[in-house]
Amino acid sequence: MKNIFTSLAVTIGLILFSSLSFAGEQYTKRGYAVSGYDTVAYFTVGKPVKGDKKISTEWNGATWLFSSEEHKNLFVANPEKYAPAYDGHCAFAAGINKKVSAKPTLWKIIDDRLFLNFSKAANERWLDNPESYIEDGDENWKELGKKPAA
Repeated sequence: MKNIFTSLAVTIGLILFSSLSFAGEQYTKRGYAVSGYDTVAYFTVGKPVKGDKKISTEWNGATWLFSSEEHKNLFVANPEKYAPAYDGHCAFAAGINKKVSAKPTLWKIIDDRLFLNFSKAANERWLDNPESYIEDGDENWKELGKKPAA
């Protein structure tokens, strides 16, 4: 019964949030990649950390913020390693062929890739079978990545 309610909540959430999504083509929300969070921190500190506007770089059409110069230097040396999958959009949504913005506080690193999700319900559903969603998301993103967020 819980799975039915979770599925319903995720579906309703996707419908509502897809119409409100304003994530840009290159990870942007509120003017910064990953809403201003330091993407290197997920890998080095193991949690989301807000970046500092004074410590930034431009990459792939977006401004990226970092919590330290060390994190900025790690990113500049290898941005593909630290940039989130699906241009920072929701991994669950990508897995079901939707393009929806994500929250930087709902995340998981799998196989050295950072994935973000848009809601707790979507995150829980995605975590039930991330490998399948990643496989589908990677395939779907070939076309979704070319489209504007819904």
